[in-house]
Amino acid sequence: PTPTPVVTESAEPRPSAPLEEKPTTSPTSMPTPPAEEKPTAEPSPIPEEKPLEHVHVYEMVFTVATVEKDGSYIKKCSCGQIESQQTVFRPAQVTLSADQFVYTGKKRVPDIKITDASGTAISSNNYDIRFQNNVKVGMASVTIIFKGDYSGQITKFFRILPKRVKITNVTQKKKGFLVKWKKQNNQITGYEIQYSTSKKFTKKATKRIIVKSNKAVSRIISSKRAGKKYYIRLRAYKTIKGNGTAKFYSKWSKAKAVTVRRK
Repeated sequence: PTPTPVVTESAEPRPSAPLEEKPTTSPTSMPTPPAEEKPTAEPSPIPEEKPLEHVHVYEMVFTVATVEKDGSYIKKCSCGQIESQQTVFRPAQVTLSADQFVYTGKKRVPDIKITDASGTAISSNNYDIRFQNNVKVGMASVTIIFKGDYSGQITKFFRILPKRVKITNVTQKKKGFLVKWKKQNNQITGYEIQYSTSKKFTKKATKRIIVKSNKAVSRIISSKRAGKKYYIRLRAYKTIKGNGTAKFYSKWSKAKAVTVRRK
């Protein structure tokens, strides 16, 4: 018999699995290890800035003293700090050695003392002095003009009076008496005569007579009681007209006594 051919089924070809790709490395290089993370350092705290220490710079501040208000020397910083302080006391009192003088034909100049509010004398370096009308009979003035530590001015007044008159003689007269005196016609207007039965010239016992002439040198006073004793004195005067009328009198003369004759 003829042998039957055996048919062998060929297996259906299967797709081959893809090859796993392996990383390609360079034969000479090594893999770089990951960088090591370093701990982050905290920033250092910024130190606080201390304020600059204030240095005192002192300046002298001066306030002048006036006749109404005290002044001062103050050593002071711009921040207000005071290192030292001294008061300049205001001028408080001007004192003259005299408030009246006798006419001589020359300038009359009193001594002057000026003190501050504390009673201390003010140096003459701190003021100037000006006199007015200090020669003739009348009202004179002195003005203190302050400078240096002080400002302002103070004026004081003093009087210049006629010279004292001298009685040269008192003569008895019938029912009166005659008074004579030394002539004094410079810087006077006239004379005032007083006569009194009182040695002390009390008001009730005293009478007066005005002689309106600077050339007169005598005066008869009559109609007086016979046998009565009288005391006589006189003084010169000068009349000055300005804003008003003022009289400036000399001191009284020394008194003279006389007894009125009976016959």
